Amino acid sequence: MTKKQVFIWTIKAVCFSAIFAALFWNAQVLLHPKHHSQYTMDDFYRLPENSVDVLFCGSSHMVFGMDANIFAEMTGLNAYSIAINGQHLDYTCEYLEEALKTQTPRIVVVDTYHFIRDTQEMQIVDLHYSVDSLRWSLDKLRGIAEHVPREYWSELLLSLIRYHSRWAELTREDMGYLLNDGNQGRGNRGFAGLESVLPVDVGGWSTAECRPLSDEAEELLEKFLGLSEENGFEIVFLNFPVTGLREGDYARYNTLYQFCDEHGIRYVDYNMTHYRGFDEKTDFADYGHLNVVGAKKISIDFSERYY
Repeated sequence: MTKKQVFIWTIKAVCFSAIFAALFWNAQVLLHPKHHSQYTMDDFYRLPENSVDVLFCGSSHMVFGMDANIFAEMTGLNAYSIAINGQHLDYTCEYLEEALKTQTPRIVVVDTYHFIRDTQEMQIVDLHYSVDSLRWSLDKLRGIAEHVPREYWSELLLSLIRYHSRWAELTREDMGYLLNDGNQGRGNRGFAGLESVLPVDVGGWSTAECRPLSDEAEELLEKFLGLSEENGFEIVFLNFPVTGLREGDYARYNTLYQFCDEHGIRYVDYNMTHYRGFDEKTDFADYGHLNVVGAKKISIDFSERYY
């Protein structure tokens, strides 16, 4: 082949590769289910740098239980929640580190629920919520390598593997997301309200005993403290009201409280001290999460009582 022919074939190959990559990427975006965590992080990435005063982090308890809109309105502090449904502490820490790349919060509030768990291993559906919503970066790849079982790597790196059959389920929302039509603001500062109502009995064990946290939870607890010291923000641990806690759970919460007391960390436990107007018959959506009524009450109480 002549140099001219080589050049022409090279140009064709580059153009084909670019077109294929663009089509493949847009197919991934189109077919990927659109969930609240995606809108939460999309809106977060649009925030001006160093504009967030208070950052809420954690799992579904924070997603459904703390309305950053109410907190911001009542305190005058710009607040945002990067909590993700089903998220365990290892990825809560990853999300906090991701947020610190562009934000310098004064206060970081962390949901404590998973500190009492024996393991931080997440189900694949929950991993997709946390992993898929992050921007691509070396840190995202490192997080997958460190926290995700190898058997799930392929579908988290190429979500089209999991969602390639969604063609029949596509809606206008999917196409609108691809075209960036009306996406901004849908994250609602990270808050998602549940409308359902389930009367519950929050009564449970209480104990003075302390039970050790899991090794992984202890390691992550120290990591949160280290990030607080390195980046100059106050860290606050927040325990939402849930049902079905056992004596061993309270014993681990006692260990967490003891750690916070020793290190001068504010610890707010709404399992032990109820928020104003608390009503277990009207404030829960299910056995583990507040509904919009309970979330409004706890958001107001937390804003008034602590800030």
